Formats: sequence, C-alpha cells, structure tokens
Amino acid sequence: MLNTNQLSPYVRAAILSTLRPGLQIKERALFDYELIWLKEGSFQLSMYGKNYEIKQNDIILIPPGVNHVISVPADAQPPLHAHIHFDCMYSEYSPLAYVSYKNLHEFSSDEILMIQPDFFDGDIPFPFFEISNRKKLTASINEVIKLCHTKPALYQLACKEILTGILRSIMLDNVGELNTLSDSEMDFISSIKSFIDANYLNGKISLDMIADQFHYSKFYVAKRFQAAYGVSLIKYCNSLRLEFAKDKLSEGLAPSRVAELLFFPDVYSFSRFFRIQSGLSPSAYLDSLTKRIKADVNHEEA
Repeated sequence: MLNTNQLSPYVRAAILSTLRPGLQIKERALFDYELIWLKEGSFQLSMYGKNYEIKQNDIILIPPGVNHVISVPADAQPPLHAHIHFDCMYSEYSPLAYVSYKNLHEFSSDEILMIQPDFFDGDIPFPFFEISNRKKLTASINEVIKLCHTKPALYQLACKEILTGILRSIMLDNVGELNTLSDSEMDFISSIKSFIDANYLNGKISLDMIADQFHYSKFYVAKRFQAAYGVSLIKYCNSLRLEFAKDKLSEGLAPSRVAELLFFPDVYSFSRFFRIQSGLSPSAYLDSLTKRIKADVNHEEA
C-alpha cells in the first residue's frame, strides 16, 4: 500500500529537447522515474513487451528499473519533449545516480543498488496514467524545467515543492487508497529503525527479536516498517550489514575478520550472505574495486 510519508522528491534533470528523426535509444533501464510531456511530434515506446505510440500532448511516466526502447520514425516530425528525471524518495544514492543508457542486464552490483524502488507499488499504470488537470500539470512541468535551467537561489527546494504537487495530483487521480501513517506510528517505527541502526552488527537481530524488544506483534512491526520506509525490516538490516562489510573489505580487512565483526559463525556463512545480497563473492567484489581504482588512476594520469 502506497505511503505518502516516504515522499521526498529529488529532481535529477529537467530538460526541453528534440529527438532527431530516425533516432533509436537502444534498450535501457533508468535509475529513476522519467516524466515526459510530448509537446510536438511522435515517437514509439516499447516497454513490458508492448509497443506504445506516443503522440503530441501525451504525458507518460516511465518507471525505474524497467527496460524500454524509444524509436523515432525516419519520416516523423522531430519530437519536442519536456522531460523530468526524478526520485520519489531521496536516498544516499540520489546524488550519485545519473541518466542511464544501459540495459538492466548490464548494470553492475553498485548500479543495481542505485535503482529507485517503485514508490507507487503498482498503484500507478505505466506509461499512461489518469490526468484530471492537464493544464496545471503541464504548467508545473514547464516551471521545473525553467528552474533547472536558470538555477535561482534554492531552486532545488522549489523543484521539490512543485514535484511534490505533481506527484500529489497523480496519486489523487490514480490511487484508490492512500496509506499515511499517523505521527505516533511514525515515532514508533522511527524508534525501531534507530534500534536497528545501533544494533545491526548483531547477527541475532531478527523480526521476532525486535517484536519482543518493543512488545508488538511481528506482523504489525513488519507491515508498519514496510509502509514507512518502502523496504522490509530484514532487507533494511541486511543492507546495513552489507555496506559495513563492503567498507571493511575495502579497508583491507580479511573476509574472515569481517565475518567475525558481523557475528557470522564462519567465513563461509559470511561469503554466502555477501553473494546473496550483492551478487558477488567478497573476492569478486574486491577485484571489481581494484579494477575501478586502477581505471580512476589511469583516467587521472591521462
């Protein structure tokens, strides 16, 4: 169920540009959402195994982590489109992500982590969605693009404010039931998150243990945590443990020592955890890190 408490938009790029006739943007997946208003012309969008004809004045939304292809017929009028790349929820990866032109299957493990979760959780149809006030929506899109072009003082804050309004309108037009946690529920879930942040190294931390610690049903805890942060409690805990492991490995600690710090019974259990969470073994992760460092050094020397 969609939870508006998570909403904290981050505008990555907002541009008015023209696509040349005959252009094909090869199959790619985005880290973020792309909101497109086609002002002139037309193009074809292939997504979810379907082909969509995007025509003048259409407004569409492309979700993160979904492969798609954009094609412009050779004899078409050059499409003029206003488009905004944005995250619905600001995260540590928001400043690091960029506009991707890679196929999802080509993403590295680090790039996979930068993909925004689907804030709408299946409640919004893609790429077309209901729009009750097209004039207001298009004016808002134009204003965000203008702000990103002129960059006045605190323009990022102004973009966040306008995009929040855009997303509110989209939700009101398309989502039947919205779930907003009460202040007391958010305080409770925040205290659980703080507990996890302070104790995630403990290998015994679990949903049952946290439910006992806070004297609530584990089902209640799991549901409210997911609603508040858009990720399961255990997945959040594992993400903290994984980042800790990556930091320690990059500092030169042996996998066996990192396993001890995370209270794994042995290095094999740690390696299995690391592979499941990151898609790489600890040794493969270190190899990729070494290659990336060498590439950066060579780039600087060049």
